[in-house]
Amino acid sequence: MPGASSATALLSVSGDLIRGDWVFVGFLPARGQAREQALGALSRDARAHLLLESPHRIQALAASLNALGERTLTVGRELTKQFEEVHTLPASQLTQWLEANAHRTKGEFVVMVHAMAPVANDESQALAVMQTLMAELPLGQAARLAAHITQSSRKDLYQWGLSQKGDQADE
Repeated sequence: MPGASSATALLSVSGDLIRGDWVFVGFLPARGQAREQALGALSRDARAHLLLESPHRIQALAASLNALGERTLTVGRELTKQFEEVHTLPASQLTQWLEANAHRTKGEFVVMVHAMAPVANDESQALAVMQTLMAELPLGQAARLAAHITQSSRKDLYQWGLSQKGDQADE
């Protein structure tokens, strides 16, 4: 059925789609172990998640999402309607944001739990980049570029590259 979609509207303004995958969750289970399991799975998943929530359960959702700490949320309230509101904030601040204005707990909600920030300086990633660059470039240049790309130590990458060249010479 054609028409305005609050989920699509929030996706378009959240700014998180450039990172890749996202998951439409919809409404979480109302209570109990099923809700805890769903929230636990969401917190471990690096992808962005799109949630829907009703006005009478938004405070409970905010309290549950508080465990996500500094993970970014974009909250859409009454999207596609006259009094729509969109706000981006850390998960730990959602409860305070809702309580700051009595009107913020009214209306239908769409919540984007943004994707986890990429882990900086992942050693296995740095070594994979280094190995790829070594196949095409001199060792020094490969180490310099790999260090720049992965925010790793150029010296450590160069030493690793030397050890790889030594291993190849021994074969």
